[in-house]
Amino acid sequence: MRQSAAVRFAVFLPVLVASDQDPGWNLLATTVEASIPRTCLSAPNLPDYVSGKYIVSGPAQFELNEYKFQGLFDGFAKTNKFEIGHGKVCFTADWLNTSVRRMSFEKGAPIGMMFEEPVPPRPSCPFLDPLCNMKVPPDNDWVNVIQSGGKTLMLTDALQMLEMDIDTLQAKGPVPWADDVKPIGGFGGLVPSWVQTAHMATSGSAHPVQRPGSNEWVDIVSVLGPVPGIQDSFLDVFTFPDALGPQNRTLIASIALPNLPYVHSFGVTPNYVVLPINHKMSTPNMLHPLLLGKIEEHWTGVHIIDSANKVHLFAADFTTLDKMFYHVHIVNSFENATGVTLDVGAFESTPFAKTAQLDIGMFKNKTSRDSNPVRNQIRRLHFHFSGPLQGQTTVQDFQHDSSHNDFFQVSPAHVGLPYCYFYATEWWYNSTDFADMAIRKHDVCNDKRVYWSRPDTYPGEPFFIPSESGQEDDGVVVFVALDGRKGKSLFVMLDGKTMEELEVVELPGIIPFTAHGNFFPDAKSAIAAVIV
Repeated sequence: MRQSAAVRFAVFLPVLVASDQDPGWNLLATTVEASIPRTCLSAPNLPDYVSGKYIVSGPAQFELNEYKFQGLFDGFAKTNKFEIGHGKVCFTADWLNTSVRRMSFEKGAPIGMMFEEPVPPRPSCPFLDPLCNMKVPPDNDWVNVIQSGGKTLMLTDALQMLEMDIDTLQAKGPVPWADDVKPIGGFGGLVPSWVQTAHMATSGSAHPVQRPGSNEWVDIVSVLGPVPGIQDSFLDVFTFPDALGPQNRTLIASIALPNLPYVHSFGVTPNYVVLPINHKMSTPNMLHPLLLGKIEEHWTGVHIIDSANKVHLFAADFTTLDKMFYHVHIVNSFENATGVTLDVGAFESTPFAKTAQLDIGMFKNKTSRDSNPVRNQIRRLHFHFSGPLQGQTTVQDFQHDSSHNDFFQVSPAHVGLPYCYFYATEWWYNSTDFADMAIRKHDVCNDKRVYWSRPDTYPGEPFFIPSESGQEDDGVVVFVALDGRKGKSLFVMLDGKTMEELEVVELPGIIPFTAHGNFFPDAKSAIAAVIV
C-alpha cells in the first residue's frame, strides 16, 4: 500500500474494459501512420503566464516493410509540438526526417546502429562495403530537445546534434561546430579537433546541462582508446556557449578509464560537474551493429570536476548495493556548505538489460512487464569537500515501495541549485501492475509525495512551467498521456502546487511512447488559429 504521506488525486471514468488487462497499453508501441496538421483546441483554464511551445518526441513507426522492430527505442521518430497560450493548445505532429529514416526507406530495410535486430534480420552489407551500417549518420535524435544559439537541437546519446526547424518540425541537418574535423575512417559524424588521433568518439549524452547562472552548456563524449582493454579510453567533458553561429567546444577534463564509459546523464552546479560512472560499453560488432547487451554494469565511482577543472574521485570503494548503484537519469545536483549533493534514480542492476522497458515483445506482454525486477529508488549522495567527513560520501535513500520512478523534472530555475520538489513518471503505482501509472510530485525537503492518476491512463514525462511568483512549485505541470480505454492521447495540464487538473485536452490521433520534452516560452504569443 502507499505511504500515508501520499495523496492521490484521481479522476475516475466509467469502466469500459477490464482494467486488469491494461486496455490500450500496446498502442504505446504501435505504429501511427499519418502526420497531424496543426489543430487548435480550447483550454480556457490555462494561466496567462503560460505562453510558448512544448516539444516532445518519440518512436512512432515500429516496422519497415516486412521488418518488425524488436527494440522500443529503434522506432523512427515523430515530433509533437504543442503551442500553448491564450486559452488554446495547438497541436502538430510530424515525422522527423532524419538521415537514418530517409536512407532506410531508400534501402527498404532499417539501417545503422540498432538496439535489437528486427525480424526478419536485415540484409547483410555488400561484400565490398562490410561496414555500411556504420556510415549512417546517427541522427535518429528524438530523445531530448534543447535550444541554444537561437537553434532548436534534437539530441540522443551521440556527439552529433540535429537542428530542427521548430515551425515546420523538419530536420535541417547536423549542427556545425567551428572545431569539427573528420574522424579517421570516416565513420559517424565529425568530431572535435581535440579528440586524439587513432581514438574514436563514440557515445555522448542526451542531457547536456546549462551551468546555473551562465550561458555555458556542459556536455560529454566517450572516446574509445586505440586498443580497447589495453590502452585507456576516456570520458571527455567539454563546454560550449549559448551563442549564435558555429562555436568551439572547450575540453575541460579528460577522465582516463580502463573501459569505454557510458553515461546518459550527469549533474552540473555553479562550481562542479558530477559524473556517476557506473556503466561501460563493449564494442559492438561493426559488421552487425547492435547495442542491447553492450551497455554493462561497471562501477568506477563518482567523478567530480571542480571550478579549476580538477577531477576528484568519490565513492570508488562502494561495493554493496545499499551504496553502489546504476543509473539512467539524475534528479538534480546542488552545492551546500560542505560539498556537493546528487539525487539520482538508483538501480541495483543495469536498466539497459533486455527487459520490458526496452524490448517491444516484453513491453507488450503483461506478465513480463509486471514481473520486471529492474526498478529504482531515489538516492541522495553527499560528497564532502570539507568538514569532519572530508573526502567521504554519505548516502540517504528516500522512502521507497515497489513502484518505479523516472523522467525526473525540477523547476528550470532550480536545476543545479538547492531545491525541494521534483516531478516524475511512476510505474507500478499500485505496486503490482507496471501499467498502473501516475505522475508523482515529491517534496524531498519533507519526504512527502502527492500524485495524479487516472485508471488505465499512461502518462509520459511531466514538465514544470514556472509562474512569475518565484515560488518553487507555483506553476503548471504538462505532459502527454494515453487514455487506454478510449484509445486517445491527451494533453494534461496540472496545478504544480496541488496536482489538480487545470485542463485535459483530447488530441486528434495517438501519440505512442515519448521521451523527454522541453518548453520554450514565447516573447509574445503567436497563437491565432481557429478552435475546432
